[in-house]
Amino acid sequence: RVNFSVAETRVGQRTDYDRLTLTVETNGTITPEEAVSYAAALAQTHFQYFASFGTHISAPVGGGGEVATGDGARLAELFTTPIDDLELSVRSVNSLKNSNVKTLGDLVRQTESQILQVKNFGKKSLNEIADLLERESLNFGMRYEESAEGVRITDQGTPPNRAAVPVSGDDEDDLL
Repeated sequence: RVNFSVAETRVGQRTDYDRLTLTVETNGTITPEEAVSYAAALAQTHFQYFASFGTHISAPVGGGGEVATGDGARLAELFTTPIDDLELSVRSVNSLKNSNVKTLGDLVRQTESQILQVKNFGKKSLNEIADLLERESLNFGMRYEESAEGVRITDQGTPPNRAAVPVSGDDEDDLL
């Protein structure tokens, strides 16, 4: 649940600024920061439709890396790639398989929070996935539709949040 308030505020001598205050409550499945990030990415996607009215060029739909809507055939092939072929550690692959994540398409549908809930999956494994997604210009929590032309992104998800996933030198982090 989100509540917001907008109040006039002053910066130096200027009084024509507004202050936006958000109060975010979650049920614990995602953090408030992830909820705001997801909402902002979703709003950006929707506003891109308005920005492209009257043009015939597809607007980019990406976060950290740009995932263009015209890449449907490339994405279709990429999303069918088995996780065994993604150069991930054996531990990560086995944990994902045990959670019924079999392809890259299954993986990008997962949020960071969902991936961290996988048994034997810790911060180091999450960073490994984040590196993979960044290399392929993909995001966590993506939604897409498959068609004869390939894949059409319906929700860009959220880019890998490297600041939220610090890695210590301690291997016990992966045993959570």
